Amino acid sequence: APAAIGAWGIAPEAAKQYYAKLPELNTDLEGARKLVKEAGGTGKKIVIATSTMAPDIGVIANAVQAAGQAIGLRVEQKAVAPDAYSALFSDPKARQGVDLVMTIWYDSTPDPLEFYGILQTGNFANYGGYSDPEYDRLVDQAGAEADPAARAAVVAKLQEIAVRDMVWIPLYEVPHSMFLNKRLTGAPTGITQLVYPWAAVLGSAN
Repeated sequence: APAAIGAWGIAPEAAKQYYAKLPELNTDLEGARKLVKEAGGTGKKIVIATSTMAPDIGVIANAVQAAGQAIGLRVEQKAVAPDAYSALFSDPKARQGVDLVMTIWYDSTPDPLEFYGILQTGNFANYGGYSDPEYDRLVDQAGAEADPAARAAVVAKLQEIAVRDMVWIPLYEVPHSMFLNKRLTGAPTGITQLVYPWAAVLGSAN
């Protein structure tokens, strides 16, 4: 699923059930080539942005290129300068001529709606312009639901639609580790440095 299971802090036990229902991952090159052919995509060019901004971007671009070529697509890499790569996420004009962009996503809260809500029509981070009236309705319904369990149940429907329509293609989940020496405490283990003055609670363990 596009959102990692760690995003479901409001309903961790229920999330296990939602993820157990996800389609099994299988590699079927012949089946994929057939789908590409039926769609008239054999030999069609797909452009993926790559950059030296982070080493994993180039690794993923190479892997996606190899996978695409294995099923009959012509995948080209477009090198983008680090500062210009950041613009891909803020300027629609910068994304012209680019079909795929690699990014690592994260949540600032333990609510999966934070992620799935961005796929609503017109959302700033809905980079591909995905639009589905039923999806939009469910986002509004989840946002109006105060009960965590009921809210998670609605978001589970959003996850099903996102997986079905392959709005974002998840490739891998990476753990993030934080190390402190024995003299420090209070540092958060999430991505809160983007939205919270985390250093204010950093202190001495002695």
